[in-house]
Amino acid sequence: MKRRVLESLLWGAALLAGPVSAAELDDRVQAFAGARTKAVWCRQAEGPGDDVFGRGNQLQLWGYDSGDGRGERIVLDAVTNYHRPMITPKGDRIVFNDLPGRVVKVVRWDGSGPQTLTRGTAADVWIDPATGIEWVYMMAQEVEEFHSGPVSRFQLDNPAVSELVLDRQDVTWDNFQLSADGTRASGQFPHPRAGYVTLPNGGETVLGKGCWTSMAPDNSYLSWIFDGPHRNLHLFAPDGRHWKVAIHGAPGVAGYEVYHPRWSNHARYFAMTGPYKIGPMGRNLIASGGGAVDVYLGRFSPDFTAVEDWLKLTGSDQADFFPDLWIEGGSGAAATLPAGQPAPAEERKHPAGRVKLEARLVAGIPTPSVASIAPYTRALVVYTYEVVRVLEGECSAPRLLAAHWAIRDKQVLELGKEQGGTYILDLELYDAHPELEGERLFMETEEFDLPLYYEPGN
Repeated sequence: MKRRVLESLLWGAALLAGPVSAAELDDRVQAFAGARTKAVWCRQAEGPGDDVFGRGNQLQLWGYDSGDGRGERIVLDAVTNYHRPMITPKGDRIVFNDLPGRVVKVVRWDGSGPQTLTRGTAADVWIDPATGIEWVYMMAQEVEEFHSGPVSRFQLDNPAVSELVLDRQDVTWDNFQLSADGTRASGQFPHPRAGYVTLPNGGETVLGKGCWTSMAPDNSYLSWIFDGPHRNLHLFAPDGRHWKVAIHGAPGVAGYEVYHPRWSNHARYFAMTGPYKIGPMGRNLIASGGGAVDVYLGRFSPDFTAVEDWLKLTGSDQADFFPDLWIEGGSGAAATLPAGQPAPAEERKHPAGRVKLEARLVAGIPTPSVASIAPYTRALVVYTYEVVRVLEGECSAPRLLAAHWAIRDKQVLELGKEQGGTYILDLELYDAHPELEGERLFMETEEFDLPLYYEPGN
């Protein structure tokens, strides 16, 4: 394990140093995944690289196949819309959306034979294990922003064959993803109510608040919710166990926000984009994107409690969004969670870590606008403090981060704190408040190793 992590760090450093040849990239991917690997994403070919949600017409469709020796390459070069590209279960085609036109399209892996399949917005692709038929799951319409439905499916090779699978109008299509047997799908109902539904037309199970939900591509029913700070996955096992996995430590991400996390067809592997670190002060950095946003691949440890290895797949000066990853033979891989590990969430809660102290505000950040955090209605901002003296409790850190409520129910709050000022703070450890996992958290600091506290009373 230590050798593998060291190799990953060395490869990460090499990738950061500059472009690599297609052959060198293929070698790294083979060592990372152990099998032929394909990835697809949309790249913003024009503009500032801020079409993070894939709604505009400045995109190209890009792909990578470790078996063709071509490195990362253009699949479709017309600059238009390619919302949520997805590799089909058999690995030979790509389904994507023309989101402005509200139509679902498909193209062969080599870029040939593009065609329109039907009207709507594709959210997932799935293969029936009993028949081998590939299906596309889609939302018929966007009722309002982040509310869509109903969910239906159609056969990829015979779109005229379709059926309703979820008759509701409040599904957020980012990120609806099925288990291997097709009986469960992760999702938001709507954002930020996150969890899963049983199919067809079953009830929902809300696991928490957040976005970019994903379902393991096997029948373990392991799922995740991406948290408000845009740095961690919160994994949920069907037996009620719940734990957090940080995904902002990949080489080159350096603790900044990441986005678009999505499970591949192999239970141990996923893709994401990052880092997100530019934009106006006080704005949502995710929405700003930028040319430094690349595709990263991650591999979970066998017990799914950490990411044991990373690979930075792309490295252009144009922003890459919506990656999907396919590994040959991946559909046969299943998650195996050790019995009793990790511990249930209620047993893993940190002590409150309450402390009352006098602290000097070293760095604050502007409060974001209500419009910039949509569809969130609440947001916290993180300030950096220098500890002057501890009045109650224990705190040995000379500096710390504290999260304060800045927006509640679309109302901007007056924090009344100025840089250089000294304040009495009643704080608790942020991790002692699992109810905050899905809240939007704004951090504009590079001191990610400082302890993070929360001021519940502000």
